[in-house]
Amino acid sequence: MLKKKTEIILTFLLFIFSLLVFSKNFYNEILIKYIENKEFFKE
Repeated sequence: MLKKKTEIILTFLLFIFSLLVFSKNFYNEILIKYIENKEFFKE
């Protein structure tokens, strides 16, 4: 029971960690694309 709970918590932490890393890596790209699109639509 305790082992199972620990596994779930570790998986959850790993998921959050990878989500944060993913966000950090792709947030700027998404922001740049968004800004480029705004510029594109303005013209």
